[in-house]
Amino acid sequence: MSHQPISPHNIVVSGTPGAWLNVVAGKIADRGWSICWPDQDLKIRDGEMFFRHNRQNIEVQHIHDCLCLQNDCQVVATQLPRFYEVPYPGPREFIDQFDETSVVISGLTIAPFVDIWTAVASMLVSVEATEEEDLQVLESWTGSTRDRSYLEEVRECYVNRYNEHLVLFPRRLALTNQEVRAWTQGESDERLSQFLDSISW
Repeated sequence: MSHQPISPHNIVVSGTPGAWLNVVAGKIADRGWSICWPDQDLKIRDGEMFFRHNRQNIEVQHIHDCLCLQNDCQVVATQLPRFYEVPYPGPREFIDQFDETSVVISGLTIAPFVDIWTAVASMLVSVEATEEEDLQVLESWTGSTRDRSYLEEVRECYVNRYNEHLVLFPRRLALTNQEVRAWTQGESDERLSQFLDSISW
């Protein structure tokens, strides 16, 4: 199968479990990056919700769901596989849907397996939540059925794996939830703007 040329301006937005990725991805989309491909049907299950609320393409979630299924793992776990197969269709096939448009790729559970996106993006905006924010989100993901010590182990595994993969992206910007939250209260997103303005087109 032949592939479309990959835009050198694709950006991944990822972070720890409680990170406000939707706000960051939305800001980047407002600057001209695409979240969905032209004429993409969002009427599939959760398609509109993921786009409107999460500023995420539902197909990114599907790729990660397939990765976990075919590698017999889950994101909420105290151990994650070191070696895994990239699902098909995967990141390359996802990007092909956009022709040569620059894409912002974000996902709720992208972080532990963010390395699979290095095939289509060399830039990453990383958002870090506090430990308490992360634990609250993990508790919601598990329906409040697991004790705190287990969730702390899950978070450590999740964050450690994510941090290992950050170096795979040559261009990175690190943000905190505190910074991102301030944008929603009218403060400037200057550091993100400077990062985007520094991209050579």
